[in-house]
Amino acid sequence: MNERSFKFIFVKIAVAGCLLLGLSGIVAYLPGFELLGRVRSDYIPMAPSTSCSFIVLSLATLGLVKKNLPILVQRIVVIAIALAAIFGLLEFLQLFSAIDLSLEDKIFPELGTMNGVPVGRMSPSTGFLFFFSGTTLLCLFLSKNRSDSNNRNLNQMAGILSSLVLFSAVTFVLGYAYGTPLLYGNHIIPMAFTTAIGFGLLGVALIASNGRDFYPLSSFSGSSTRALLMRAFLPLIIFVVLVQGVVVRVFPLLEGVNEALFSAFLVVFYALLAGIVVNKVSKKVGDQIDLAEAALLSSKRRLQEVVSKSPIPIFLINYNGEVELLNQAFTRVLGYTINDIGTMDSWWRLAYPDLECRQKSQEEWNRVLTEAQSTGGDVSLRYKEVQHKDGGLRTVEFRTMPLDDIVIITMIDLTEHLLLVKELTEGEVRLSEAQRLAHLGCWEWDIVKGTLWWSDEVYRIFGLQPDQLKMTYELFLQAVHPDDRQYVQSSIDLALVENNPYSIEHRIVLPDGKIKTVHERGKVTRDDETPVYMMGTVQDISERKILERQLIQATKMESIGQLAAGVAHEINTPTQFIQHNVSFFQEAFSDIILLINDYEKLRDESVSDSRFSNIHTIIKKRSEDIEYDYLISEVPKAIEQSLEGLSQIMRIVQSVKLFAHTSSVEKVAVDINNLIDTVITVSTNEWKYHSDVHLDLDRIIPPVFCVPDQISQALLNIVINAAHTNNDKVQSGDVNKAGIFVSTKLEEDFIIISIRDEGMGIRADVQDKIFNPFFTTKELGKGTGQGLALAYRAIVDGHGGTIDFETVVGEGTVFTVKLPLVQHKKGFTN
Repeated sequence: MNERSFKFIFVKIAVAGCLLLGLSGIVAYLPGFELLGRVRSDYIPMAPSTSCSFIVLSLATLGLVKKNLPILVQRIVVIAIALAAIFGLLEFLQLFSAIDLSLEDKIFPELGTMNGVPVGRMSPSTGFLFFFSGTTLLCLFLSKNRSDSNNRNLNQMAGILSSLVLFSAVTFVLGYAYGTPLLYGNHIIPMAFTTAIGFGLLGVALIASNGRDFYPLSSFSGSSTRALLMRAFLPLIIFVVLVQGVVVRVFPLLEGVNEALFSAFLVVFYALLAGIVVNKVSKKVGDQIDLAEAALLSSKRRLQEVVSKSPIPIFLINYNGEVELLNQAFTRVLGYTINDIGTMDSWWRLAYPDLECRQKSQEEWNRVLTEAQSTGGDVSLRYKEVQHKDGGLRTVEFRTMPLDDIVIITMIDLTEHLLLVKELTEGEVRLSEAQRLAHLGCWEWDIVKGTLWWSDEVYRIFGLQPDQLKMTYELFLQAVHPDDRQYVQSSIDLALVENNPYSIEHRIVLPDGKIKTVHERGKVTRDDETPVYMMGTVQDISERKILERQLIQATKMESIGQLAAGVAHEINTPTQFIQHNVSFFQEAFSDIILLINDYEKLRDESVSDSRFSNIHTIIKKRSEDIEYDYLISEVPKAIEQSLEGLSQIMRIVQSVKLFAHTSSVEKVAVDINNLIDTVITVSTNEWKYHSDVHLDLDRIIPPVFCVPDQISQALLNIVINAAHTNNDKVQSGDVNKAGIFVSTKLEEDFIIISIRDEGMGIRADVQDKIFNPFFTTKELGKGTGQGLALAYRAIVDGHGGTIDFETVVGEGTVFTVKLPLVQHKKGFTN
């Protein structure tokens, strides 16, 4: 009988009986039907309130086994149950209080008294059982309509309360059956006989509604020995007690019956009855034991067969350390058979030939076996190296599973797996290192799920840590430079639409504000016509871009240098002609002055001669017209200044030719002071209007082995920066002119070059960036950000020197260059 049929049949029968008793209790108050409510005239009848409560709780119990009860009806039923339970509790509490609530007087009229107690009023014991019955029904309704873990607790409580109702009802019924009704003869209203029967039926209905999975039916359900004995002996005990009660009640009524003979008959009857029950129970229990032993033996054979044929290496040991079974898979992995390993001692000796290793492994095995036996769970021994029968080593993992008298030990051979993992790990490390060296990372974008995966190198390129955040497509776009974001998004969208790979270059902004240039490639994977997946690479090409710009700049400077050299050459020749001619003019004018002086003497001697008076007048007037005295005074000065200017032009031309000359990257001995003189001359136009240059050069320092082009370019960049910052200082109105102070000296094996300006100084927030390529604090178009970066590379990377600076904002900066006297042969390639 299934659970639903069991509930429906027993609940329906019990509820029908309970309803019949409730209705009969009401009908009993009609004239001529008095016995329906009391059975005997000297028994107190069932009270009307009791009849009504039975009807309410019976119908509510019937609602428990009905499916899909409307919510409104359920609520009405719960309210009715609660009212019946509360009414019963109040009737019970009146027994212990001095207050007479007179609840029934407001509903039913007084029906007189019987043996000093009122008739038609609910007994306190009845009220107490109604409270228990109502509480039981509320627990069952809550359990039926809830699905949490507290349901079982509600059902267990309902089972206990319904059992109390049933046992109490049986007690009152037995009191009536033995002719000694309970609570008669005092002032407490006793429970009516029909009421006790009603509670018995209601208790049965409640227990059946709770089901066979909960107390008390759970003790009788199933095929266990305990349930079998409970089903056999409990009814027998109840039957014996009832028979004994009847005998005690009936025997005094029998006359002429031999008491000893009657007692002997009862003993024989009870013995026969017990023998029959014990025989049937023992036979059934014995059959079950035989079946269990047969099933156990069969299971053991099946277990041995499964273990033997299992592809997983397995061996069984008992708690005496004896190996009972070892399967073929174990032999296949380690080579040992059951003949090799009879006991765990043999196993330890063969698997761990090294004594120290064997002792450690034996201690660990004993610990694991003890732990497995105490906990009853499986315990593992991970990554153990054991010796194969052929002498090789295998890496295995053991798991122990304790049973009643044996321990099942399974083994997994991890040797090839760990080798594969090692190869994969090494491959991943090599790939990661290759990506790091190439600044090339890979990425995968699951378009459907919206997830984006980056390799570690991509995170490094973007200035992030791999575990810093979970990357998404939106976060990637946020990292793209704002000016390039639309271009990147459009390129990706176009690839998704046209199903073509894309290859683009764009800038990204790192969390610290640094800007990088990357080259990104991507390829789309489609499901039919829908793009579902994209993968690609991203490479940091910032250094390549810098080198490209440097190459362009170098090419441009080389072209300018060649042009400057050509121009200087073209200027040099006519300048030499002019210088020679002006020198000739100077010498000729000196001779002419001597001649004129002689003529003046002749003029002065012929003043008194009237013959020459007219000529003297003409000469005097002509001298005044041409400002003869001024010319005689200033022309030599003009010629001398012209010669000085031409000499300056010649020096500049020679410096430009020297500076523009393209030398090799071979290091040669160079007079560093001459290089500085050339740099100062070439940069004159940068500083002459707002700065004064002060040289303090140690003229006896030895030559330095260096690449002249690189060092002169580096020093020129520093001097030009000094000139620019001095100009900013002058433009601010703080000074009329600022100074540039250049000095050289020898310190041990280094030449020290110091270039100090009196400009604006360098702000603290940019001091760590001034040697970065393309970093500049100048206005757009006034600086490339390459000067100090190239100087750093030429001095530090190319010549093994150092370049440092000290600065005071508002007062100026001093750059200190240290060049070693001993150099390698090659400089850096620009």
